[in-house]
Amino acid sequence: AQTRWRGEGTLLRSPKKRSLSKSSSRQSLPGVTVKDNSLQQEQLRMQRILQRQNKELESIMAQEIARAELAQRQERKIELRKKREEAERIKREREHEKEILRRKDWEVKLVEKMNAQREARRLAAHKLKLQEAKFQEELRKREQERIKVARQRAHERYERRLKLQREQ
Repeated sequence: AQTRWRGEGTLLRSPKKRSLSKSSSRQSLPGVTVKDNSLQQEQLRMQRILQRQNKELESIMAQEIARAELAQRQERKIELRKKREEAERIKREREHEKEILRRKDWEVKLVEKMNAQREARRLAAHKLKLQEAKFQEELRKREQERIKVARQRAHERYERRLKLQREQ
């Protein structure tokens, strides 16, 4: 940076940092008027204001963009959570339906098993009744046979007695 000596006894490093007031030594330079100086000051002031406003706008835009991105991420997280919850709900429903079907199959098998056992008991009871009936029939035949044999023997004894009485 250039330095130059001003008459007031201060050392300035850059001409930009010097205030450009009406009492400035630049007025004494040829071609520079007070009006030009105030116009330049106004332009510089306006330029700084515009730069400050631009920075503020950029900052606001950056904040808005960040806010929008954050909202978008949160929205995506919510959508993903909803999708995950929906998938879990569907999975639970399918498992519940499978469980119901398993229970129905189990119940059907149980009913079939119980019916088969009932039928087996009925058949066993019927078989037992048939065997009992055969046994009773056999007993009746034996009894009739015994009675027949007893009658026959009694008749033979009677016949022998009569024969013996006749012989005497």
